[in-house]
Amino acid sequence: LDHAIGMLREGGLLAYSTCTFSEEENEGMRNRILEKHPELSFLGDKHLYFHNSVGEGQYFALFRKEGRDLRKEDVDTSKLSMLWEKKAKKYFYYPSSLKVFLSLPLLRIGIAVLEEGKKGWEWSHSLSHAIDLPKWGEALTKLPEKSVETKLLYRLSLAKEDRRVEAYLNGQEIAVEKEELRDFLIADRKVNGKSERSDKKSDKESDKGLALCACDGLALGFGYYRNGRLRNLYPKGIRFKK
Repeated sequence: LDHAIGMLREGGLLAYSTCTFSEEENEGMRNRILEKHPELSFLGDKHLYFHNSVGEGQYFALFRKEGRDLRKEDVDTSKLSMLWEKKAKKYFYYPSSLKVFLSLPLLRIGIAVLEEGKKGWEWSHSLSHAIDLPKWGEALTKLPEKSVETKLLYRLSLAKEDRRVEAYLNGQEIAVEKEELRDFLIADRKVNGKSERSDKKSDKESDKGLALCACDGLALGFGYYRNGRLRNLYPKGIRFKK
């Protein structure tokens, strides 16, 4: 506890918990913490017993280190250096500051942008849940070679009452009016570094592309829009089934 308290920043919180009824380990430890560390303020404690909670009894006490409150601050990430890392059959995109952790046995680092499919590289479902995805436009135009061939163009926003939400989560193809789609970002897919966009394509052909499907502002996943239909790209393993 002393080491944990030493690592707290001003305004930081410390939660002390046990799984015992022992007054010595609960209130006794709480009092010793306050006596030894006057820089901490006591915010409250609570007992959870087996008859009114899950488990056989727990105790929680919460402390705050005196000083300024920790608030979320907007950080300018526009100049943050980013790197690509290929692991297994996926390409991950991550800040260069995390490179020092690559020597550790990490399951993943950054966010998966591409994954290898049956016909080549495809957008990863993980990308659809990236925070501030619209700001990724520049990154998504600098993909690794031999990458995907579809443009990420649209955002489809559905209300939770819309029956198409359940249909999408079931893995079904859904009908979409062109007017329902909003411009999102454009990432020309390249093959061997060469763009496949052509000015000779018809208007209908040029309208086709990847769309992010969302429900009440919450991203669900991707779909491929073409001729009034959204082909479902929601992963089979997590599709909702009644």
